[in-house]
Amino acid sequence: RQGRLVRKARWGNDIRFEERVTTLVPGRAIGWDFAFPDTSVQDYTDRHISPDGPLLTIARGGYRLEPTGNGRVRVTLSTTYRMRSRLGWYAALWGERLLGDVEDNVLAIIKARAERGAV
Repeated sequence: RQGRLVRKARWGNDIRFEERVTTLVPGRAIGWDFAFPDTSVQDYTDRHISPDGPLLTIARGGYRLEPTGNGRVRVTLSTTYRMRSRLGWYAALWGERLLGDVEDNVLAIIKARAERGAV
């Protein structure tokens, strides 16, 4: 579609993906669907598990900004994914741990940039 916003992203030097914007409310929120245009995730991690396959689907993400007063803003990052495994709760635990760690790291980078005025 013409006019569609797409962020071409890299995680480190090896993993490539896209964030295709689905929601944009200036100063309040941005949401996107993830797209994986190549096999860079599998090449770097596990060739048997695709980020948009039957065992794992990393689907959507987004930021929400909430003013908290005194010129401060709370930034919330969310990621929606589905995982299918015979390991059940154990796989869910690792999914939350891994994606949660990624979200925490991204938010720490944003916080550091905001505090030094580099956003």
